[in-house]
Amino acid sequence: MRGRMNVLKVLVAGVLLAGFATAAGAAGPSGNARADAQSQQGYQRAYGVLHAVPQYQSLDQQAGIRLFVVSINWRDWEPSLGSFSTAYIDSIKKLAQGYVDAGDIVVADVGLQYPPAWVSTLTNGALKDQNGNVARLAPNYEFSATVQAAETTYITNVAQTLGSRVSQYRLGLGVNGEMDFPPGASADPAGTWWIGSADTDVPAAVGANPMPGWTPGSSTWNGSTVTVADAQNWYDWYLHALENGLTVEGNAFRDAGFTGQLALLSPGVGVLPALYKSRINALLGNPDGADFYGTMNTGTAYQYTIPYLIKHVRGPLIVDGTGGGDSSGASGQINCQPGDERVNAAPGSTAMSGWSSIRWTHALAAQNGLRYELENATFNSSITYVFGLFLSCHAQYLLWLNDESLEGGFRSGHVQLAYQNSGSVDPFNEPTYASEIKRNPLPHS
Repeated sequence: MRGRMNVLKVLVAGVLLAGFATAAGAAGPSGNARADAQSQQGYQRAYGVLHAVPQYQSLDQQAGIRLFVVSINWRDWEPSLGSFSTAYIDSIKKLAQGYVDAGDIVVADVGLQYPPAWVSTLTNGALKDQNGNVARLAPNYEFSATVQAAETTYITNVAQTLGSRVSQYRLGLGVNGEMDFPPGASADPAGTWWIGSADTDVPAAVGANPMPGWTPGSSTWNGSTVTVADAQNWYDWYLHALENGLTVEGNAFRDAGFTGQLALLSPGVGVLPALYKSRINALLGNPDGADFYGTMNTGTAYQYTIPYLIKHVRGPLIVDGTGGGDSSGASGQINCQPGDERVNAAPGSTAMSGWSSIRWTHALAAQNGLRYELENATFNSSITYVFGLFLSCHAQYLLWLNDESLEGGFRSGHVQLAYQNSGSVDPFNEPTYASEIKRNPLPHS
């Protein structure tokens, strides 16, 4: 326990307390921008933990942790259709209220990645690939209007039940609660397309498959030649199904009366513009094997989904980079740098080649006028690495995965090294940050 306290106190003292200094102690526009941000409820810059554990609350709070992610399971909240568990709901309300009463920020994950078994029995409830394989832990949120209706009912109940206790909800439909389709078959992730359940009960906003029966990568369909324009049109439809699913999720919170932040959970680098163009030109095939993770298939084209959601989901929105410490990025290209928001994100661009996932998703957030938060990718992520990202990207929140992994203080040396290397820099009172705020007033945040 003592080790845990030392870990957190060093980190908080080295970064966050500097960020929470009074505006009177900061010079120029940066101090005003910082004070304005802190004055907004739920928008204070803070260090937090994912999967908050009540038994660590006192230690976390003594160490300066101010944000707690409360994880909710849909299957426990609504074990049968239309029947909500009073005991489970009361436990979540009590947990959230305990943090609120202590003056902390509560973020909630509604756990769409933990659906009740009955969801898959709904009309077109199971998400299937083109071969009929059923996705694990991911119902058909994209191509089933019936599933979307059930999801909306659930979200409405959560948001109205928890009310003002929650400052932020996390958006995502994938198996990890992030903004993606599920990963494909391990043998061929770039050959898996989640279209096997896109024929009935499809939401009107998505519409019918423009080339039903076509196998992406094939040069013909129904005896006709498939053009690059045809492949682009088909992919636009496929990606739009994910975007619309996320829109339904986001606006369910808004229609329920929630006015706080919605976090756009963005895992990994996703499909970068050059790879995107290459696969479109290959009629969505993967001839050179470059898309070995199947990022095109999972729909992680953040350069399109983020602007789309800004237009279709009422703000405030914040981009969450979930890949801190995921080992992406070449040497010298990992941390965020001034001017990243001006990167050319058009199809075919290689301007961000070699960037880390955090640098790329942060650039897209800044380019679109959104705030940014990040979290580490694995339990054993290097704190030095993640700490550097937090400083360079001027993130609003740093969320550690997870509350349990801080126990014991086994990372104490790494935290101290990170703090020493930072030179006690105040990440919220730097000239570059002040100029970014002046240049980009964050209209959507």
